[in-house]
Amino acid sequence: MDFDIKDMQLFLKIADTGSLTQGAKERARSLSAASARLKLLESQLGTKLFYREPGGLTLTSSGEMLLAHAKNIIREYELTRKKFSAKQAHGTSRLRILANATSIAEIVPDILVSMLKRDGNVSVDVFPRNAKQAIRGILDFDSDLALITGDEDLCGLNSINFFTDHISVLFPWEHELSSAQAPRLSDIVKYPLLGIYGSTLTDFIREHVEASRLHAEFKILIDSFDPIARLAEANAGVAIIPESVAQRLCQKYRTKALRINEAWAFRERRAVFGDIDFLSFHARTFLNILIEKYFQIDANSVALEDMIEK
Repeated sequence: MDFDIKDMQLFLKIADTGSLTQGAKERARSLSAASARLKLLESQLGTKLFYREPGGLTLTSSGEMLLAHAKNIIREYELTRKKFSAKQAHGTSRLRILANATSIAEIVPDILVSMLKRDGNVSVDVFPRNAKQAIRGILDFDSDLALITGDEDLCGLNSINFFTDHISVLFPWEHELSSAQAPRLSDIVKYPLLGIYGSTLTDFIREHVEASRLHAEFKILIDSFDPIARLAEANAGVAIIPESVAQRLCQKYRTKALRINEAWAFRERRAVFGDIDFLSFHARTFLNILIEKYFQIDANSVALEDMIEK
């Protein structure tokens, strides 16, 4: 047989997404190349690995069997790679980060600027993922670390809780909400909502709307905050977003923001990663800068292990 690590990684992505197209995209391969590699893998194993159905690809019994073996293969490969990378003074591998929309917009850029000042040769890939996807990515060794929001099950991963972000409502100047000193959710859902597509924050809001027995209309879902602010500025709706994001947007657009007056209206921000012994040099550097920025301490004066949530 003549398949390699990349074939196993591709197979796992296709199995995870149920889509050859998405699997190819996430492994940075063309659709035709991914299809050819999958067909070759099936040919070498002498069996079909997926059922091709209208709703996507699902694993056959042989595919399920390979899935378990492929995870073990990738796990051992990644542990070996990270072990040797961690021993290098300056690891040459790329730093891979999974992060939600808020982190990509408000947190990651500043830390990368500081990293580049320390080492101009560092290479980084940042992929947008919600919390559940990010945790799965760390468990599957698809990433070195993740920045998430909320209280998702971390499945035994390590985490550093570095910031509490309150939730606010963003609206245009002279909007009716301007007169509310401390708007409640019931005040906000009277208006069309703007949100981030596929975001755990959007799911979080929906859960609390349902729990409060209210009705909310998400008029527009889009993939980043600046378009949301432009839409809010044009009175297309109001947006429930992190206060840290709202403060920046209000300086750029003709919008205002007020903190939501609800007991649940805050989100904990965490950096999540696997075994600390296998962290690459660049992953440790990223975490050290994050600690310095949000805890206002010298990272050299505290062990990374001491910052991990118990």
